[in-house]
Amino acid sequence: MPSLEAKLSIPSTPGVYLLCMRARLSREIMVGKRGSIHVDEKAVYVYIGSALNGLRSRVGRHLDSEGKRVHWHVDYLLQVLDIFQIYYAMTNDRKECQLSMQINQQLAFFKAIGGIGNTDCRSCPSHLYRFLENNDPGTLDAVLRSVFARVGLLPVTLTLGSERQTNEPRTRRHME
Repeated sequence: MPSLEAKLSIPSTPGVYLLCMRARLSREIMVGKRGSIHVDEKAVYVYIGSALNGLRSRVGRHLDSEGKRVHWHVDYLLQVLDIFQIYYAMTNDRKECQLSMQINQQLAFFKAIGGIGNTDCRSCPSHLYRFLENNDPGTLDAVLRSVFARVGLLPVTLTLGSERQTNEPRTRRHME
């Protein structure tokens, strides 16, 4: 469970975010009306969301997902996936679909898991992606930072466990 310090370090301003997650076990999970998907415990998954009413409250809800009412697709995922890193950027604009389209163009690094998190969007194949690059944290960081840059945003990274934040473009973080 992330610390209160981690939650409080996230600003309450509007923005977009990416949740980097790992499965506790390989298994099939039901994701609302979407149906079942398979998650692999060796894989990294990236979920894209928007928080136009405030990053702290939306991301904080995801961090405190235990015992919460299941509402969004990500709520189903968080029953079996653990967040280990969060990328976010402050913006008043809806940029989640732009981020998703940029990630979707990175076919060497990501595979879309169709129809997750994008029910209100017709242009994105998904807002959930599986990272394909052997879970290398340096590669994941570099690719996600470049995705944010392509939509004109500079992300802040919060690595859970260490609660270190950075907005330095080339800093490599170790998962602890």
